[in-house]
Amino acid sequence: MAATPGNDAGPPPTSTMESEGIFSSVAFFYSSRVLLLVVVLWVIHVVFIRYIQPPIMAYFLNRMRTVYNKAMDSFKQELLKDLESLRPEKSTESEKESVEEPAANGQTTPGITVLEIGVGAGANFKYYPEGTEVVGIEPNPSFAGYLGKNAAEYYPRVRLQRTVVAYAEDLRGHVDDSSVDAVVSTLVLCSVKDVDAVIKEAKRVLKPGGKFYFLEHVCAEPGTWVRTIQWLIHPVWFYFGDGCQLMQTPWVNVDQAGFSKVLYKKFLAHPKLIRLIRPHVMGFATK
Repeated sequence: MAATPGNDAGPPPTSTMESEGIFSSVAFFYSSRVLLLVVVLWVIHVVFIRYIQPPIMAYFLNRMRTVYNKAMDSFKQELLKDLESLRPEKSTESEKESVEEPAANGQTTPGITVLEIGVGAGANFKYYPEGTEVVGIEPNPSFAGYLGKNAAEYYPRVRLQRTVVAYAEDLRGHVDDSSVDAVVSTLVLCSVKDVDAVIKEAKRVLKPGGKFYFLEHVCAEPGTWVRTIQWLIHPVWFYFGDGCQLMQTPWVNVDQAGFSKVLYKKFLAHPKLIRLIRPHVMGFATK
């Protein structure tokens, strides 16, 4: 009987099977190495973010505190001198006892309660008026030693009431509604996870008529070479800068937060600062 085409096909040639086996072994070898590399890089990333970066950032920003304050001194003075407008008037004797702080001349002055978001090493303490009580919000516990030392320098003119180790996106359980006269944020909104949530919390904790003060580096004007460089370098800056973002527009978020009054201005900071972070905005929003 004649053989039907295709019915007498035998097993694949040995050389073909060997080639496929070699290819599978090589693919497994390299894929396992790639997987191992991914795992190692992930572990390094976690260790860096959780254990190495926080103390490095605390040390670096404490050192930069003096440099930035020198470069931004006039702007910080202009912004935070408005805190005096929030000083409560003296009223009943019981209210005096709860809000007044002893002044240098022995007399008492009604105090101002400030919630500072990202209090860090206490860079703003020198700009707070006499009788200010500060509630500090700081998610990085590595700042504690620097903050305690710097706060002591300005005591009793400014008193650190307490420090809350938490993120500013949700402060419920830490700070009561309508409990502070002012909320201050300087160089913080660039690195929070949710700008709108932070501003919403700031508004929640402010007393009626209280103010949210902000001073932030922001993205450069559209069409400028600085804006292009900011966009190009942003991923690296974000990773090594503890989540700092160069392309933020926080004035837009403040405008949309429902405050009764918002005032701000955009400007270029002192040439001592690198060009990428010279574009700034500062202002305040009234509840």
